[in-house]
Amino acid sequence: GTMVALYVEVFLLIWRWVNELVHGECDLSGWLHHGALLTAVILLEMHEEWKHQYCNLMVIMQILHYPTALWYLGVRAYCVMPSPPARSVCVQLFRPSWWICVGFRATSMILSVHSALLRWNKGGMIILDVELTAAVLLATLFAVFLWLDMQWTKWFIRRVGKVCDGPLGDAFVFLCVVTGASFAKSLQIVVST
Repeated sequence: GTMVALYVEVFLLIWRWVNELVHGECDLSGWLHHGALLTAVILLEMHEEWKHQYCNLMVIMQILHYPTALWYLGVRAYCVMPSPPARSVCVQLFRPSWWICVGFRATSMILSVHSALLRWNKGGMIILDVELTAAVLLATLFAVFLWLDMQWTKWFIRRVGKVCDGPLGDAFVFLCVVTGASFAKSLQIVVST
């Protein structure tokens, strides 16, 4: 089930990475994105307990593919749906979906680091414990993906513009990020009960 979805992601990731390398379009964000995902999948394969605990998180981390699908459908130049009404809908849906997904991803990672630290604490806080190792690795991957999300957000916003300038635009972004964070926290509560 979930591992099959990750294997499909890895296949598509390698395909895209090769395409970026062949066309000279692989920058630092590409290396970090592709490298972090491959590292995480390899770690899951090497540790059965982590596969059980973090496989769903790996799938959740791919949530940004939903707004990027809107990007390719109707936002970017040479998009799939070039008609102005379709493009307008894609742009209007892209902005909130991007921010909601960024909030969801970040919160999911923070909650996973927190859970690993709680398990480490309950296990006696032994140095070199598997849960401490998981927390450190998750925190490192969180930092990488947070940096990537910030870089990609700047890149996308330069192309689609803000919803509006000033406090109203900032309030919109905040509301979307909080909505994504709330979804992530709700999902954690449902999964853990």
